Amino acid sequence: MGERTVARYPIVSNSRDGVVLPIAAYLQYRSEQDTSEKALEADAYCLAEFWDYLSSMKISYDLITPHILRQYFDRGAKRASNVVFLRATDATVIYKETIRRKRGRIYDFYHVLQNRLELVSGILAPRAASTSATYRLPAIPVGIGLGVPLASNNDHHTRHEARKAKERKRRPKSTPSILDAESILDRLLERSDGNRGSTYYLAASLEMYGGARGCGVEDLTLTALAEAVLDEPEMARVIRPIARTFNGANLADANNGSLGITILRALKTLQTAGRRYIFAMVIEKGKARPLPITVSLALEILDYIWSDRRAFVERRRARIPHYNPPDNVFLSYKTGEAL
Repeated sequence: MGERTVARYPIVSNSRDGVVLPIAAYLQYRSEQDTSEKALEADAYCLAEFWDYLSSMKISYDLITPHILRQYFDRGAKRASNVVFLRATDATVIYKETIRRKRGRIYDFYHVLQNRLELVSGILAPRAASTSATYRLPAIPVGIGLGVPLASNNDHHTRHEARKAKERKRRPKSTPSILDAESILDRLLERSDGNRGSTYYLAASLEMYGGARGCGVEDLTLTALAEAVLDEPEMARVIRPIARTFNGANLADANNGSLGITILRALKTLQTAGRRYIFAMVIEKGKARPLPITVSLALEILDYIWSDRRAFVERRRARIPHYNPPDNVFLSYKTGEAL
């Protein structure tokens, strides 16, 4: 087309309609607003599913009503099927956020068709409207169902009460306050199994004070701790003359020797100088990131490695002579592998 730049965007088509023109018009409008290709692709998938649902129900897209949308959301915002979404134990955050995003795209679709392209009219009420009597869809999107199945008599009131009861059960717990979190940590140390209590206490402390996720706690290794220690120039200066090769194995065996004493003194010197953290590299959500560990917590972790972890490894080797523990700091009491 000469020197004109042609925007790339997906096309939705099916065997009955060919290219679905209302969706194509919407995607072209979105592409002209400098929308990314990834966002356009997500819009296309969402609207294709919605269009297929309407087609299977033999409903024209310009005859949409809140009841039709509510049914669509209650079915998980998927193509028509007999699947009822019952998520008694799953966390609702991802599920509900996905439905909200799809609902937002559908409302944006009708907003663009009505108020920007003027291909339809009288469907979506503007937010400033004093009444929505002349519009089929309210300005505020309809509520999201939580997979409550249809009642035998299709009684809306029964479904509404069941949905509210289910949402009460699924409401996520609030984040504990600092005092509550510290109380939880103290109670972990009161466990009858002191070894296991220390493990859970330190894992929870990394999450609370270092912002670690569960995968980051699991991925914390002796080698990463050793490298975090050597990253501090003052510590490297005093450790190198004692251990020319300093790695995770050296760290695990440094409990009572001069190396262990040197590491502890150097960390306390850092603490006295006002340093708050050392940084160990861990893998979280598929990416490497530095995990901040307070110096005081690093001292506790070293004490754990040289006492509780070491005792666990020795007990397991007494039963399984060929046992070779992994590099991970925290070990599973059942398998001996990473916790």
